[in-house]
This record gives sequence, structure tokens and C-alpha cells, in this order.
Amino acid sequence: MELLSHEIYQYFTPKDFFVDDTVMVYGRRFLIYDCDNFTKTFYFHTFGVTEVQTVDVKQKLKDLP
Repeated sequence: MELLSHEIYQYFTPKDFFVDDTVMVYGRRFLIYDCDNFTKTFYFHTFGVTEVQTVDVKQKLKDLP
């Protein structure tokens, strides 16, 4: 089922997808931990971001039950 234009409340923009940010999609949190060189170049030309600090996801944060 498609949404009508008056039913759409929020759009994603490139500002929503910075590395080390969390994005909510369908009620679930997604951590953006890295990006490719094309995306780094896009963010440099669009927002002036010169350095992207990736998130180390290999380390274990806490034990899960």
C-alpha cells in the first residue's frame, strides 16, 4: 500500500546519514559506522566534512542475555 503525499510526515536527507549517527527506520535504530569513498567525497563537496571518524563495531559493548 502506498502512502499519499499528505500521509508522509518526514523525509530523510543526506544530513541524516552522518557516520556515528543513529537513524530510526520503521521503528528500528540503525547505527551508521562507516561509508565508502564516494560518500566521503559527496560529504566533502556538500558539507565540507574533511575527516570521517569510523566507529569500531568489532569491540563488544555489553553481554546480551
